[in-house]
Amino acid sequence: PATLIQIDPHCAMGDSEPTLLADVQHYKEHYKDMFHEMEILRVLPKEDVTEFRLVSRQPSRRTVEVTLNSSCFRVMTDSQEGLKDQTFESFEELLSAIDGADAFGSRLCDLVSQRLAAEMAGSDEP
Repeated sequence: PATLIQIDPHCAMGDSEPTLLADVQHYKEHYKDMFHEMEILRVLPKEDVTEFRLVSRQPSRRTVEVTLNSSCFRVMTDSQEGLKDQTFESFEELLSAIDGADAFGSRLCDLVSQRLAAEMAGSDEP
């Protein structure tokens, strides 16, 4: 489905997109194997705030709504309530908190191993 981005009409964006929106779009594109779904909900360019919804890869499909500002990721809602109002310094910390450190670490190691295997399969060296 198409991503709907709401931009606050009272905020002028100028010719460039907000830094944090670009960061969230980067996470959505480059971390897509780490979550089931990610949707940008709202952009407040004047405040340089981006809100998004993230759905876990785990069978529970834990869903959080997060506000990203220049200092942290803040969980605004959590389908399991445990992370509500918690803050995280990085996207990786947020993903780890959503799925648990073991699940996040295992998934990350699997992705790195797959990428290395693919690169080695494409090279002529033993």
